[in-house]
Amino acid sequence: MTISDWLRSTMWDFLLPQDTEWSERVERYDNYLDYYRGQQKRQLTVRPQQADDNLTENYTELVVERSISLMLGDGVEFELPDESNEEYIEEVMEANRQNILLYDAAQNAAIYGTGFIKIIPDGAESKQRENVMLPRLVVLNPAWMQINTDPEDVGKVTGYEMRYRVGDLARREVTEVFAQDEYGRVLSWQITSYKADASTQWKWIQDSQTVWEYEFPPVIHWKNLPWANNAYGRSEVAPIIELQDRINFVSSNISKIIRYHAHPKTWGRGAGLGNKASWGADEIVMVNGPDAMLQNLEMQSDLVSSREFRDELKAALMEISRTVDLSSMKDKIGSLTNFGLRVLYNDALDKTSTKRDTFGEALLELVHRLLVLDNRPGESGYIEWPDPLPVNETERLQSDGFDLDRGLVSKETISERRGYDFEEEQEKMSSEQQASDNIGSMLLRAFNRGETTAAPRLPAMRIQANAEEEEE
Repeated sequence: MTISDWLRSTMWDFLLPQDTEWSERVERYDNYLDYYRGQQKRQLTVRPQQADDNLTENYTELVVERSISLMLGDGVEFELPDESNEEYIEEVMEANRQNILLYDAAQNAAIYGTGFIKIIPDGAESKQRENVMLPRLVVLNPAWMQINTDPEDVGKVTGYEMRYRVGDLARREVTEVFAQDEYGRVLSWQITSYKADASTQWKWIQDSQTVWEYEFPPVIHWKNLPWANNAYGRSEVAPIIELQDRINFVSSNISKIIRYHAHPKTWGRGAGLGNKASWGADEIVMVNGPDAMLQNLEMQSDLVSSREFRDELKAALMEISRTVDLSSMKDKIGSLTNFGLRVLYNDALDKTSTKRDTFGEALLELVHRLLVLDNRPGESGYIEWPDPLPVNETERLQSDGFDLDRGLVSKETISERRGYDFEEEQEKMSSEQQASDNIGSMLLRAFNRGETTAAPRLPAMRIQANAEEEEE
C-alpha cells in the first residue's frame, strides 16, 4: 500500500460514522461476504518455504445459493386485480431485468441479513414503448446502509442513511421524515446529499436537498429472516462460520497427512548399503548379511475416522442452516415420492416460506409505491411463487386425473396447472376440429356423388393412354 492509498483509507475511516454499532455491523458484513466468497480463515500455519496444505470447502456459498434457488425457483409473477396495472408492473420489471434484480436483492439479504431496494423515478427506459421512461430499481449494498427507527418502535422507520465511496469521492445521503399530520402520519420525506473529497478537505459538504412528496421513502428494506426487537434481519452466513472453519481445519489436516504419508517410506537394518540412502526405480538393491532387512513403512489407515468426522461436521452445518444435504440422500432419489421428498425438505421449505413472507411483503409494498408514483389507483394484488421442489410427473398426473374425474376442479384449472394457456389451447382445438369437420364433409359429399379418393387421377391416366396410342 502506497502512502496515498493509506491516506485515502485513513480519510475514509474518518468519514465513517463514529458509531460503535455501525462500525461493528460493517465489520461483520465484511466477514460475511468473505466467507460467502470463499476467502475464509486459514486453519493451518504455514512456515516459510513450507507447502501450504490449507483447504477451503466453501459450504457457505452453497447454503446461500440453495436458499435463494428454493425461494425464487424459475421466477415469480405479480398478479394484480387490475389488468392495466399488472401490465404496467410487468413493463417496469422488464425494464429493470426482473429475474436478475430479484436474485441480487435476495442474495444481499441472505448474506447480510437485510436487503435494500431504492426507487429512482424516470431512471429506466421502457423496452415496450419508445421514448418512455420508467422507475429505475436499484439494489443497494447493505454495508452502505443504516436504518433509523423510532426508539420505542423498531418497526417504525424514521429514515435511512447511506455512505459509500467512489474512488477518491465519498458520498452520503440522508433520507428522513420531513412532514407529518396531526396524527403522526408521514406526509413527505427530505433527501439530503453530501460529498467529501480533497477539494472539500475531506469534510462533508451539502451537495443537494430535495423533498420527496410521498408518504413512503424511496428506499425499502426487508429482513431475510425475522429478528425480534431489531430493525435488521438475520444472516444465513453468521450461524455457520464456526462449523465452516472446523470443516476447513479437518480437511486441511487430512490433506497434510496424505501429502506426508501417502507414499511408503523404505527403511533398512544391516542392509550393507554403505552411504547410499536412496535409489531409483530402475536400480537393483543388494542386501548383505543374514540379519539384513528392507521394509516399507506404510499408513495402516485410510483416515476413515477423520473423513467421517468431516462428514458429521458438514451434516451439522447443513442442519443448522436448514439446508438439505443432497449427498446424504443420493441413494434414495429414485424411490422418493412427492410426499417423501416434501418430508425430507420440510425444514428447508419452512425456512423458504418465512423468507417468502418477508421478501414478498417488501415486493408488494414496492408494487404499491410504483403504482402511486404513476398515479395509478388499485391494489398490489399478490405474488405467484413457483413450487420450490421437483415433482413426480406420474403422481401429479394421477392426482390431476382424480380431481378432474370427481368434478373437484375444472379443465381450465388443470390446463393452467400444467402450464398451458387455456383460452389459447381452446382456440387451437376449435380450429383443428373445424378443419377436421371440413375434410369429413368434403369426403362425405364426394362419396354421395359416387366419387372415390382415386377419382381425380383418372383423367390424367386417360390422357396419358391417348398419348401413347397416338405415338404408336
